[in-house]
Amino acid sequence: MLLIGPSRIAPRRRRGAAAFLSLATPVSPQPPGAPLVVSGTYGGAPTGIRVAWRQGGSEVGPAVMAGVVAGGAWSATIATPATTGVYTLHAAFEGGGPEAQSGPVTISASGADVVANFTFEGSGLTASNAIALFGHGFAPGDIPAGTPAVLRNADDDTTLYRTQMNVLSTWGDGSVKTALLAGELPALTDGATLAVDFVRGVSHPDPGPALSFASALSGRSAAIKTWAPGNTTTPLWTFDPLAAIGSDRWHEGPLALSTRVETAVPSSAVLNTSDAAGVIESVRLAVDVIVTKDGFLELDVCFSNDRLPFLETTNDPIPTCGIARFGYTIEIDGQVVYDQRPATGAGRDLLQWSQWIRRRGRKADGTALTTHGASNRAFFRPDFDLLVRSGLQLNFDRSKPLASDVEPVNDTTLSDGTRREADPYWPWGLARFAGMTGGRQEIGYRTIAAGTWLRNGSRNGQILTHRQFEAASVRPMYYRDWNFGTWATVDRWPRLSLWSGDSSPAGTLRTSANGLPSDQRPTHNDTDHITIDHAHHGSFNWTPALLAGRRVCYDALAARVAWIGIDAQDRANGNVPGTPYAGQWGWRGLTPDHTTGTAWSQMPWRPQVRSVAWDFRDLVDCAAILPDGYPYRQYYDRSVEAWIASYYEILPETQARHGTGIGLPLYHGSGSHTAAFMYSFVFYGLATALRLGLGGPRLATVAEELAKFRVGCCLSPDFSLQHALSGRDIYLKADPNTSNPADYAQNWAEALARTAAKIAITPADWSNNQGERDWQRNVQSGLALLAEYGPTAEIRAQAMDALVLLRSERWPTNTGITHPATNGDGFFGAFFTMNSVIPERMNWPQDSAPVIPAGQSFSVAATAPVGTLVGTVRFTGAVPRNSAPGRGVEDAWVIVSQPTGNPFRITQGGSLRVNGTLPVPGSYTVQVYCRTFLQNRITDAAVEHRSATVAVTVNVV
Repeated sequence: MLLIGPSRIAPRRRRGAAAFLSLATPVSPQPPGAPLVVSGTYGGAPTGIRVAWRQGGSEVGPAVMAGVVAGGAWSATIATPATTGVYTLHAAFEGGGPEAQSGPVTISASGADVVANFTFEGSGLTASNAIALFGHGFAPGDIPAGTPAVLRNADDDTTLYRTQMNVLSTWGDGSVKTALLAGELPALTDGATLAVDFVRGVSHPDPGPALSFASALSGRSAAIKTWAPGNTTTPLWTFDPLAAIGSDRWHEGPLALSTRVETAVPSSAVLNTSDAAGVIESVRLAVDVIVTKDGFLELDVCFSNDRLPFLETTNDPIPTCGIARFGYTIEIDGQVVYDQRPATGAGRDLLQWSQWIRRRGRKADGTALTTHGASNRAFFRPDFDLLVRSGLQLNFDRSKPLASDVEPVNDTTLSDGTRREADPYWPWGLARFAGMTGGRQEIGYRTIAAGTWLRNGSRNGQILTHRQFEAASVRPMYYRDWNFGTWATVDRWPRLSLWSGDSSPAGTLRTSANGLPSDQRPTHNDTDHITIDHAHHGSFNWTPALLAGRRVCYDALAARVAWIGIDAQDRANGNVPGTPYAGQWGWRGLTPDHTTGTAWSQMPWRPQVRSVAWDFRDLVDCAAILPDGYPYRQYYDRSVEAWIASYYEILPETQARHGTGIGLPLYHGSGSHTAAFMYSFVFYGLATALRLGLGGPRLATVAEELAKFRVGCCLSPDFSLQHALSGRDIYLKADPNTSNPADYAQNWAEALARTAAKIAITPADWSNNQGERDWQRNVQSGLALLAEYGPTAEIRAQAMDALVLLRSERWPTNTGITHPATNGDGFFGAFFTMNSVIPERMNWPQDSAPVIPAGQSFSVAATAPVGTLVGTVRFTGAVPRNSAPGRGVEDAWVIVSQPTGNPFRITQGGSLRVNGTLPVPGSYTVQVYCRTFLQNRITDAAVEHRSATVAVTVNVV
């Protein structure tokens, strides 16, 4: 039953808290027959929450009721299955309603103590007992609060390496979510690898004494010096970060100790653009001081020109803010380890709202640590499966290697930057012009560099991830409230917008400031600097924050979220009649409210669709991993909720104009269409939010409306299947500024007519107007995420139907056309960071048979009407395909046998539905198989890859 039914006018109504349910996947493996605490979040008012184990869709063992259901969180204690194998957990509201399912959980008699598998690669530092610094995320329950963990040699399962863990954030049950880690490793020659297990419940027998700065820094020195351009003899200012160390700690333990030292840079330390000292008062210096047991002293140095020129009280002096001209050096033990004095031209000026960041280190014996090549600490390869299982990262299809031209992107970019390390504005592969069209390294769910580090443990990907983070930091994104000591946020700066049309003079009170002074707006250009926008923003900060534990990267995550808010010139007005279409300036008269998005979130339908998507990706990523103790931490969770709420509040207005059948369109830049391939980008952030329970009580409702649109255009017989797959524009109203209800498409037939009036529709034979191949892959990826993580069983079933229908399209006959992009190999190219995103149980290639796990069972009421969803049969491996393209061919799944009268049918996506009169209550067997076809062109031989026939149980109750 499609979610495409027409409804001409939807009544405006008040909306209560939406019911939803989430379930965190426990650590895997687990021992059999042991008590296990499981937990999640909920919305609404359940009378109880029922939890049970399932295997192959059938319940295993007795179900339990959650013992704690309060304040939006629930938990239950359930015994693990007595028999080893792979299971999932299922939770549902008692009496029906929202449900949730965990990822796979392995029950094993041994190995329950292994949390993760890491690999280290030697970088050329061959000394034994070298300290590796890294970070990681964990699934709920992996490492319970207070539980020790240690690195153990994976080859001998015996040798323990000294390990330090500093917890940054925790799950609702108190277990470790993200942590800083340090390990004392044996000597590794350049390129040699060491595989280790991260084992919980075990401590090193001799962890060693905790480091102290007093002993670790004995006999050491450090200095940050600023210099007038061209002067190499007399610094303007010398700052000793070691003398300023206080009580702040980041790393702390026997292997690593770090702290942050922060100070305002005196005006005498920098020049203005007229080369006068003693003027500029807007620069801040933050230095992360890191010492490790092996003798390294590192400084991660950040100059940030971020002070807003506004006041807290009328008695405060007005700061002089502006461009700061200077070079700087980093010295350790009297030796210069970084020198930016050679920079000339634009490289002399730290523009307002930008940062200069460099990290360097040194041992007392002179061994350098640049983090930029052969003198790195050991390179770190994460446990990607664990990151996916934790819900913090979406899966990349790893069934095939990446295309041969992907890794050279990292290599070439690093080679091009040779001898440019001292250029603060060297882009390291990033587009200097933020709005540049075409293929770019930074565009996607992750950047190419970060994606290769995460997926493959790429050495150069790791290096380039850090370089690109530093390059991205020069963009105008850093707006600091020096009074609060936080980034400027929309709730504390309720009128501020960075739009060039808004301006307030320096010295305006914070609560009255509308915009930057006209002479203090960003001055970045696309020749000398790197510009910024919302529509092409890469994920620069998440990966180096999580995998390296680099503190300035966490700062950048938070600064990005704050910038998303204050940069918006048009913000949500709440559910005020007409405001989705006009009246955007009224937000300044409203109080920012994260529960509705009012004056907090962007105004729906004002930004480009990709702006909406990439902003939401970063909002969710930040809320997912930002440390629990980060300043003003609640703001970042609330910003995700505000984004969701702003769309929830306009649903009555949307449905009044579009009906309830087509879901929630996302208009592209206030236009009359949605850029359909960009629409898929939204599901990266949405899938993560659904998995982690971020976004507040409105999440499930908004997710369902977004899914309706994505699924509906594919499944509706009234819309073009090929156009839906193409990712090309879909028009939904006659004119961007219309207010005539008759001009709005209220069903998919009208949407097709509106689209055909504007652009040519992609034809059934794919002969022209196909769009881009990567657009088509984006559409498929978004559907795959909905099929696994969609908010309801019905949405998941329809998304799988749509995915199989689209995957079943073939290239046309004897034309040389290679559209659509359904061939499996194409998902592993330069855009793999978007195209290859897929739930971990699925993959894109079509050269092997899908597998149907045995033992799946479903229940259905004996009175259920025709069309009722009984359940979706799960598979692993290749996504099934129909034997031929187009609507009307639904044989990717086949029922081999079923009860007399054929009471069930199976859809192309594997959903069992009621097909007629159901038999009397009892247990019945339905035998099914599924298949895929290795076939690109219609005239090619179709090589069928068929699963085994598997019995599925249906309980009629």
